[in-house]
Amino acid sequence: MTDAFIVSEPVTAEPPRISINYRPKPGLGALVLKNIFLNFVTLFIYSFWAKTNVRKHIWSCVHIMDEPLEYTGRGIELALGFLIVIGFFLLPLVALQTAFQIFAVNEFIIFGVNLLILIVFTFLTGVAIYRARRYRLSRTLWRGIRGTLIGSAFTYGAVRFGFLLLQSASAMWTHPVAQVTLFSILTGDMRFGNRPFKFQGNSGPLYGPFAIFWFGTLVAIILIIIGIVVTASTGVFDGLIDVTGEEDIDVMAGVIATAALIAVIFLLAIPYIILRAFYTAAEISYLARGTRYEDVTFAMNATTGSLVKLVFLNGIIMLFTLGLAAPFVQQNLIRYLCERLSASGELDLASIQQSQAEMDQTGEGLAEVFDVDVF
Repeated sequence: MTDAFIVSEPVTAEPPRISINYRPKPGLGALVLKNIFLNFVTLFIYSFWAKTNVRKHIWSCVHIMDEPLEYTGRGIELALGFLIVIGFFLLPLVALQTAFQIFAVNEFIIFGVNLLILIVFTFLTGVAIYRARRYRLSRTLWRGIRGTLIGSAFTYGAVRFGFLLLQSASAMWTHPVAQVTLFSILTGDMRFGNRPFKFQGNSGPLYGPFAIFWFGTLVAIILIIIGIVVTASTGVFDGLIDVTGEEDIDVMAGVIATAALIAVIFLLAIPYIILRAFYTAAEISYLARGTRYEDVTFAMNATTGSLVKLVFLNGIIMLFTLGLAAPFVQQNLIRYLCERLSASGELDLASIQQSQAEMDQTGEGLAEVFDVDVF
């Protein structure tokens, strides 16, 4: 009798999943009403503490492996950061610009000063984004361990400024390169405790989705222009003007022009939002796949439909509450990320030690002044 040997394939166990959940809790609505009232009676001085309280609420709803995040920032830190930037940067810059406007007789000098100020502001916007994220990470705790960014905000600002110039010169075709490069800088500088995040990837896989977004938007613009020209050639607008009487021609022409502009914006916004969501879904999914923390890998299940729904819902909230319900928009964004982001791999919690990076003593002053990347 012949013995039969069955050679089985080795079974590779799937890496353990790391749960990431958003668990909403009551109180955000009451917090929003409280913030609205106190901002009103304090002439928005309370806004720094309002923002801090919203962050504390939303952070505490994010659970990783059933442990909530904790936000430890303080309103006074944000207020001091804002005042320092106003006093030592913005006011002197405004005074300098005003002086040149009053005393400079050469228009080229005035133009040069204004251009220089625009360049400085654009560069510092990138610096503000980096510093704001470093501040938030340093005030975010999970299991008592905080995060941070250890790189240079000025380096990030310079790279971002350079890519803005390149995108303008290339009709935005360097956008995927810019996004991957800037994300790589932020991720490479990011630490949780004493351990680094890493990103490995390039912009190549993003150019297919970007081409669809770019050419799709171009086609939408061309079709809308053709539609306007064809409609105008039928004489519809002339007929509307004729029935109003000669004295109302200018008024009616203005109304028609305004209505046409609104219609163009609306018609262009729909395909643009869909195409932009298509590209953004591909971009954030790709960036997530290339990110690692120790042996933990990430994946983002972002889709065009889900992003369009998110944009529409948040737009409705902002429109009908005049921006007063912005914390609910922020909550929707964080909940979307938590529901769509997955992580898997072995995480050796015992080996992660507290970050020794120096913490900023003030908050997001530049980001507050420039109104960028402030959550």
